[in-house]
Amino acid sequence: TRRAGAVESAPAAAVPRSHQWVRGLFGNPALLTGTVLVLVFFGLALFGERLTTRNPYETHGTMMIEGTIGTPPFPPSALFPWGTDPVGRDVQALVLAGVKRTLALALFAMAARVVVGTILGALAGWWQGSRLDTLITGAVGVWAAFPVTLFAMILILALGIQQGMVVFIVALCVVGWGEIAQFVRGQVIGIKPQLHIEAARAVGLRPDQILTQNVLPNLLPSLIVLAVLEMGGVLMLLAELGFLNIFLGGGFRVEIGEVGRMVPVFYYFSDVPEWGALLANIRNWWRSYPWLAWYPGLAFFTAILAFNLWGEGLRRFLDQTPVNIGRLFNRYAVLTAGMLVFGLISVLQSTAPLGLYRSQAQQFEAARAADDIQALASPQFQGRETGTPGAKLAAEYIAARMKAVGLLPGGENETYIQTYTCPRAHLAGTPSLEILDDQGTVAETLAYRGDFVEYVGPHAPAGRGEGPIVGLVTGPSPDPSSGDPYHLNTLDLRDKVILVREEDLSRINTTAAAGVLAVSADPAALQRKYLFSRLESVRSSRSRSSPVMLVTRATAERLLATAQSNLAQVTAMASGLQPGQVAVTSAGTTVRLATPIMEEDLHEACYNVIGYLSGTDSARGLDSQVIMVSAYYDGLGTGPDGTLYPGANDNASGVAAMLEMARVLKQGAYQPKKTMIFVAWAEGERAESLSVTNLMNARIGFNQLTVEAVVELGGLGAGAGNAIVLGEGSSFRLVQLFQEAGKRMNAATTTRGRGPHFGMLTRSGFGGRSAMTIHVSWDGSDRTAHTPEDAVAAIDPYKLERSGRTTLLALSVLSREVNY
Repeated sequence: TRRAGAVESAPAAAVPRSHQWVRGLFGNPALLTGTVLVLVFFGLALFGERLTTRNPYETHGTMMIEGTIGTPPFPPSALFPWGTDPVGRDVQALVLAGVKRTLALALFAMAARVVVGTILGALAGWWQGSRLDTLITGAVGVWAAFPVTLFAMILILALGIQQGMVVFIVALCVVGWGEIAQFVRGQVIGIKPQLHIEAARAVGLRPDQILTQNVLPNLLPSLIVLAVLEMGGVLMLLAELGFLNIFLGGGFRVEIGEVGRMVPVFYYFSDVPEWGALLANIRNWWRSYPWLAWYPGLAFFTAILAFNLWGEGLRRFLDQTPVNIGRLFNRYAVLTAGMLVFGLISVLQSTAPLGLYRSQAQQFEAARAADDIQALASPQFQGRETGTPGAKLAAEYIAARMKAVGLLPGGENETYIQTYTCPRAHLAGTPSLEILDDQGTVAETLAYRGDFVEYVGPHAPAGRGEGPIVGLVTGPSPDPSSGDPYHLNTLDLRDKVILVREEDLSRINTTAAAGVLAVSADPAALQRKYLFSRLESVRSSRSRSSPVMLVTRATAERLLATAQSNLAQVTAMASGLQPGQVAVTSAGTTVRLATPIMEEDLHEACYNVIGYLSGTDSARGLDSQVIMVSAYYDGLGTGPDGTLYPGANDNASGVAAMLEMARVLKQGAYQPKKTMIFVAWAEGERAESLSVTNLMNARIGFNQLTVEAVVELGGLGAGAGNAIVLGEGSSFRLVQLFQEAGKRMNAATTTRGRGPHFGMLTRSGFGGRSAMTIHVSWDGSDRTAHTPEDAVAAIDPYKLERSGRTTLLALSVLSREVNY
């Protein structure tokens, strides 16, 4: 009996450590599968771009594939195994090139979540019940109340989506640290009463020493598993954001076609390969072109599955095997992790040799550019308004300067000039606003640009109107709206002049009244001159005789007082209105307003000035790639009262800087390997956009070239800010290059500044554009734009030099490098 009892009480034979490792590894299919998949993805991150010969940045237009002529998106074929996107980029190349950036973004976001969540959770758990604990747990509760995807989207847009990866890391960290903090807090609360913690206290260790030496090593196995699982969660969130058009850099807009009534069809895409960007827009395309969703969606699915399998496998492995992960938590591990992070950041940085071209960029001389600014802003060119002799003289001056620099003629008939018809409206005299007495004679003439100014907007109303003043306010816009959403035609306003708030102007049918006065919210608006745009809108508005003026608040109060009302009462009337409703005041004094327009000239001409440098690398075909540098040269002309608008910064500075850059690139040691086209184009001040299609048809042979990038310059020499603005709608890839160039040239850059045309709506250029584009100006250059103050005296040589040298450094890279 005794012997049997001894046998029963004997401990079971210990399982050898090697057997535990074998069982933990090979009896764990989740770990094996997850490890293989994760290694595959990290291998693709390092070498994926070498698995295809296609360039992920290259776009394609109309092509013949397997005997069929078509336009993108092209279906999968021998030429494009996974098909192309709507701008003709190879989907396979995009997915493979996007592995590195997508996984790096997820890795950094995960690391930020784990670090922040661990620190805050440990502090809250150690000092349980303290104010700090209450604050942290309260923040976790508040964070949890927001939908994660919506919260991340709001944060990214608020911080500035064009800022790049840092914004996404911060946003994804903010929305995801709470769950980790809750987990760590609970673990710390459970560990704190244990004997080894009491022993550490007894020997006099501080709380921070106990947390780092005794608590965190015990949490390390759980944190490793949690970090791997968080990778899957971050990737899922990136996919959701991409589907909602929130992706790295925010992308830029290209016109890929037109529908009825010439309404353009735009496609938003990122020129930096990233999986989330590939999922953008697919809800409008995947039914007809399913391959657009298959491959990036499958990449996300497989990556998320891989990290979830790996995380679950690691959890089982650490539970079943005697692995002391705590030994890894030391200064050497931290140093190794830091080196890995630094190496990953270095890999993601621009590979372009910016330092090599820095000496060439420093050859940009602001004094030379200032000479051209002074010439173009002089009275000789009469403000350079299109359709006037001054604009033609300015074009001829720029052509002569291009020839002096050494550029080859890129215009028509071996000249530098491209001519096209552009009938546009011009003021025929000073607009007027008069108050009439009871007999219909003029009682008072209000001051032009003191009390009122002509309105220049999408419809460019012109003509004459007369009638008693009536205040009018609108309720919310009805849905759906029509050409006359508030039914003003039924209110018997044809013989009245209505006075509205400026925010109501775009919502009403202005032709329903004899004239419209809009109260300007910006006192400085009356001092800014704008040009009428397309003549057909002016002609149609003039035939219906409904002029529109902007007036000051003081003028509006005077006129409303004659109708026994004021602006406060008019605003109060709007508060109770339903969608589609309006309210009007009683009639007041009679006013007469007129905007005289010149007779149309259907033969009016505009001039683009084009010069180029041929690429030197024909062996690799780089000379068929085009880097286009452009600046609009037209100005505002002179006012009807004879006031000259010099347009020194807007945009003589852009043209002058472009000419100086062309000089350096022509004479410098690093000749462009790609073809460089320099364009001074017309109608920038008429809210038009550069038409790359028209320019590439100016010279025989240009249409055989591929425009890789377009750099648009405007307002480089003055501004209230302290940084170079990389404008809205710029290519993220080019933004990154210019940001790096700015650092090399000690020039600050921003993506959230104000260029000379800040807030101004522009029309898309004819033919659309699929080339990468960046808009470069100086922050705050809108302060003097469109005013007589935009004179040579306002030009700051330092700002002109900073913006010129930074742009020239980026152009040097663009003109010679394939990877940047």
